[in-house]
Amino acid sequence: MKPLARSIVGGLIGGAAGALVLVASKLAGLPFFGPMSTAGHIGLALALGVLFGLAARGFCRTGVLVWGLVFGALVWFTTYFVVVPLLRATDALPDAPGTSAFAYLSFGLAMGAGFLPFRDERQSASLLETPHRSVDAGPLPDLLDPV
Repeated sequence: MKPLARSIVGGLIGGAAGALVLVASKLAGLPFFGPMSTAGHIGLALALGVLFGLAARGFCRTGVLVWGLVFGALVWFTTYFVVVPLLRATDALPDAPGTSAFAYLSFGLAMGAGFLPFRDERQSASLLETPHRSVDAGPLPDLLDPV
C-alpha cells in the first residue's frame, strides 16, 4: 500500500477506535457527549482520524501515541472553547470541563493506538525517537593543557 493511502486508512482505523471511546462514554452516561448525534460523532471521528493519520506520517511508535494525546487535547480545546460557543450551545457543555478533557484525551490515545499498525516505519526516525548511531567527533582538545 502506498504511504499516503496507508496514512489515510490508518487514520480511518484510528478514527474508528476513537469513535468507540466516544460511543462507550455515551453508553456509560458521561455528561460530556454534547448535542451532536452518535452518527455525527462517528463521522467526525473518522474525518479527524484521516487528519490525524496524515499528520502522524513517519512518527515513531511513541510519537504516534504522544501525538494522539496532543491531538485529543487540541480537539477538546477547539470544541469546548471555539465550536460550542460559536454554535451558542454552551448549555450542552458539562459543568466539569475536566471530565470532557479526559474523554478527548482517551479519544486521541485510542486514535493513536488504532493508527500504530499503519504508520510508515521507513520514516520513523522523527518525533521522539533518537537514532542509535555513534558519531565520531574526532580527537577532542584537552581543555586542561595550556595553549
